[in-house]
Amino acid sequence: MEHQDSHIDLNSIADQLVQQGQLIQQLITQQQQQQQHQQLNGVVSTQPSLHDLPVRPSYDWQPDPLLYDRIPSLAHPIFYQTLPDDERKAIIERYPAVQGVKYTPPATIPEAQRKFNKGQHREDSSLRHLQYLASAILRPLDVLCHTLLPLIPPEQSERVYAILNDIRTLTLNLCGSATTVRNNLALRAINPAFQLQTENGSDYTMDPTKFQETLAHNASVLKTLREATPRRSKQFFPKDSPPGVGGSPLSTSDSNQPFRRITNGQNRPRQIQSNNVRSNSNSNNNSNQPNANRQ
Repeated sequence: MEHQDSHIDLNSIADQLVQQGQLIQQLITQQQQQQQHQQLNGVVSTQPSLHDLPVRPSYDWQPDPLLYDRIPSLAHPIFYQTLPDDERKAIIERYPAVQGVKYTPPATIPEAQRKFNKGQHREDSSLRHLQYLASAILRPLDVLCHTLLPLIPPEQSERVYAILNDIRTLTLNLCGSATTVRNNLALRAINPAFQLQTENGSDYTMDPTKFQETLAHNASVLKTLREATPRRSKQFFPKDSPPGVGGSPLSTSDSNQPFRRITNGQNRPRQIQSNNVRSNSNSNNNSNQPNANRQ
């Protein structure tokens, strides 16, 4: 009897192992199919999985109705909504600023600002105002990150904060792109051909020393280009040659000779006139000598 019981127990264990092996095989098959589906659809599988939504631009997703209730602005168009100043300030004042974070946009470089015309002044002021509006996004976002920190389970914290960090990175990119545009505007105020090639500073849109270095670099490049550009030689044609007749045109090396000839030609009447005066005086003297001899 003991032998039969042990035999039955071994059979049940073997059956359980077979079932577990089948389940493992099914999981492996499903994982392989999912990877093949991702490769066919062009989804990059090397990136960490932050959410369960596709990332290709051709895919879209419909927010849950509860999400529309919680975030009413989700139904508003992106590029057409503006807020009155008092409403915007009321939203910003709900969230305290992070200590040590500078939300005020950098000032314009004084040397370039003095050379701004009215249009450039308006453009720089508009860009600076947009930077200030964009910096206000960080105040509620940073408060949200602080609020979610004790609420999110540790296993979900990494992916949630990765999304929040992407939001903050894109906001910083917006503010930094506006600073780059302002720097190029400052360089064009000095010379329209100048453009930015160095990193920005901290107190101004660009450090004044680097601004001077950028000016010197662009001026040196323009000088080099001017010196490297071959100059075309001017061609001169003799004035006395009829159109369509004559030899080859004169080059700049020979251009001095026609002017010398013209100059000599202009001097000829004076020389001829003086020679005529001398010849006339000599002829008069010669004509008077016979008369004198006769007397």
